[in-house]
Amino acid sequence: MLKLRKVHKFQRLQHTLMIAFLVLSLTPFTVIALFFLQSHTQDLQEQSTSYLLSIRDTKKQQVNDYIKSKESEVMGVVRSEFEVA
Repeated sequence: MLKLRKVHKFQRLQHTLMIAFLVLSLTPFTVIALFFLQSHTQDLQEQSTSYLLSIRDTKKQQVNDYIKSKESEVMGVVRSEFEVA
């Protein structure tokens, strides 16, 4: 009977220690994972913003160049019509 009681206490202690070590090992892992998640999220946001700003500037330049070319064409037609008249 005494031996059975010691074995039962040892089993509870073993389970308690396993749970304690599991919690203690998962805590740093979770903290590190959250740190890297936040860091990568911020980096991805900065990269996306930079990419979109680059695209915006490129498209703005393309639109300005298109307007200038059409303005040049119109001025050419106006000059030729003016010379004919």
